[in-house]
Amino acid sequence: MSRLLLALPLLLAMACSGTPSRDIPITVLGRSDHCGLDLSWQRIESASELPQALPQVGIPDDSTTLVISMGTQPTGGFRIVLPESATREGEDVRLDVRLEAPEADAMVTQALTSPCVLIRLPITPATPLGVHFSGTAAEMRGRNTR
Repeated sequence: MSRLLLALPLLLAMACSGTPSRDIPITVLGRSDHCGLDLSWQRIESASELPQALPQVGIPDDSTTLVISMGTQPTGGFRIVLPESATREGEDVRLDVRLEAPEADAMVTQALTSPCVLIRLPITPATPLGVHFSGTAAEMRGRNTR
């Protein structure tokens, strides 16, 4: 019992050591089905860079604001699926984005769309960031970017 009491302060100090979390929360600021952008991602440094289809938001200096777009799609039903958080890998940050296409027999609008999402990450703009696309729509195009 006395050994446990002696070890308890050490265990508490280790648990509260301030080790940075590997998970970086994602805040979605807006979405649109009509951004008119290619399949890509872009860091936004000023509000003037935002597509008109997205909400006009302030761009703080201490975080990273991104537009992730899916490119032009032949119908509705395409969507960008984000995880709850990005992952820190050493000094880099990785964001895995899933691009989903509608099922072959789904009822969808018969109009061109170009889905996009505006997000913010609590990392400095200088932090190296990799955005990786997967999913049915990405497989059609075969793209990953860094």
